[in-house]
Amino acid sequence: KRPIQECSSSETNDDGFFHHSPLDSLDYEIRLLHLYPAEVGDEVRVEIAHAPFYEPPRYIALSYAWGSEEDQQNISVNGEPFRVTKNLFQALQHLRNMQGEDVGIPFWIDAICINQSDNVEKSKQVRLMTEIYSRACKVLVWLGPPDDDSELALAKMKAVEAEMFIAMIGWDKPG
Repeated sequence: KRPIQECSSSETNDDGFFHHSPLDSLDYEIRLLHLYPAEVGDEVRVEIAHAPFYEPPRYIALSYAWGSEEDQQNISVNGEPFRVTKNLFQALQHLRNMQGEDVGIPFWIDAICINQSDNVEKSKQVRLMTEIYSRACKVLVWLGPPDDDSELALAKMKAVEAEMFIAMIGWDKPG
């Protein structure tokens, strides 16, 4: 396996914001990011690196609604500012202090790992997204920060899951 390679900002970075370095199109690379733990209110910091697509390390893919492009927040990518939607910002704040078996596993998050200003790269990476999600060791879905009805919604989802499990047990019985 080829190791993850550091991904520095491009040489023509005049605006002070993070710019993606090009992926190696011959090697089918993707970018993965490490999300640093932090206290509530601290800056969201990530390091991004290139990884081989066909032999990547274990990673977690994040699925989420992008939200409005109007309301953006700054995060730090490789030490440089980078703009993300408020919904992704909230997801990163929540995920940065994960516990248990997922600690240290890199993430694949489309808005950060795909160079959104490079239409050629974006087109190639979007075509790989089904495989990117299927190769992930885990896919997390961010529905947004908790609100007053969150517990009710989770209880309903658990009830539906239980009903599906009971129905599946019935399928095993001979007719």
